[in-house]
Amino acid sequence: MRMIKMKHPFKATVLRYTLDGTLPDSVKSPVYKDSFAIQTSVKLTVRAFSKGWKGSLPVQQMFIKRSFVPDSIELVTPPDPKYKAAAKILSDKDLGDPNFGSGKWLGYMNNPAEINLYFHKKIKLRSVMVNVLKRTEQYLFLPTTLEVWGGMDKSDLKLLGQIIPPLPTKNEPATLVQQTISFAPASIRCIKIIAKPIQSLPKWHAGKGKKGWVFLSEVVFN
Repeated sequence: MRMIKMKHPFKATVLRYTLDGTLPDSVKSPVYKDSFAIQTSVKLTVRAFSKGWKGSLPVQQMFIKRSFVPDSIELVTPPDPKYKAAAKILSDKDLGDPNFGSGKWLGYMNNPAEINLYFHKKIKLRSVMVNVLKRTEQYLFLPTTLEVWGGMDKSDLKLLGQIIPPLPTKNEPATLVQQTISFAPASIRCIKIIAKPIQSLPKWHAGKGKKGWVFLSEVVFN
């Protein structure tokens, strides 16, 4: 559990917030009165309102719950040489930023990202969150499929869950996307993540028909 506190320099200002990344409005969104607790991963979005003034621009902060940290990580398929980094960036508590050349991302185009994450002790897992960078103007798309496999050994894994993210529309802003795969509780010591890059960019894209990229950073286990 974490306590959230907020303040504004002008006392007459009302702070309204949401916890799902949506934009707070001046009518329905909760009013911040005192500190409050969060127990799960949330995207806090806050706007300031004052009588006679328009609402402020939003301020956002991501809070991510992390129950387990892998003891070692294996990049089964190597990232592209131009966008490679140490495997430890997947568990360094840094979500990265929209600069895909910052060295905080693993970039894949010609083959799926296939990553094994190991735990010395058995854990009971319910969800995996994978942080992905979306910058469609730079050919960076969400994976066409994102799979999570798990088991006690890498030679004996079963599919725990998968998602098929929606295809972005034209002119969507660059953003970090936290993709969460939830599943029935499973006792595991090894997790395999497979993220498949798009093989043919959509018709609206300047590079239509060409391959796209998948860029991955932090992986979080709960």
